[in-house]
Amino acid sequence: MAEIAEFAFSYDKVVGLLLPKGRRARVEVSDHDFYVKFGRGFESRFPLTSVRQIGHMPAEWVNATRGVHGGHGAWLVNGSRRGLVRLILDPPAMARTGAGGLWISVEVRELRLSLEDPDGLIQRVRAATGVS
Repeated sequence: MAEIAEFAFSYDKVVGLLLPKGRRARVEVSDHDFYVKFGRGFESRFPLTSVRQIGHMPAEWVNATRGVHGGHGAWLVNGSRRGLVRLILDPPAMARTGAGGLWISVEVRELRLSLEDPDGLIQRVRAATGVS
């Protein structure tokens, strides 16, 4: 069985009190799969072979928004502006997003995440895929 590396989201102090944490909000990477869950706001699992590019993302690309935001294939899932990582996917992945128990399926071509250990995630994905 493949080892699964788990990564925690980063949070601003006040906002962190309102957003999901722990097992309800995490990123998991195995040798073959990428999984992200952010409470009832976002969930996706896709093969690592879909990752075409991964790297750090400047904090300036994110305004004061925290939570789950997106559309047209680009999704931001964050609790802060710290530790931002950007993934480009091809073929696109599918995700579920929603609120109040209602889920809708959406396409994900670009995924932006705020993580406590962005370098660890980038290294893990690059080691498994060979992408830059």
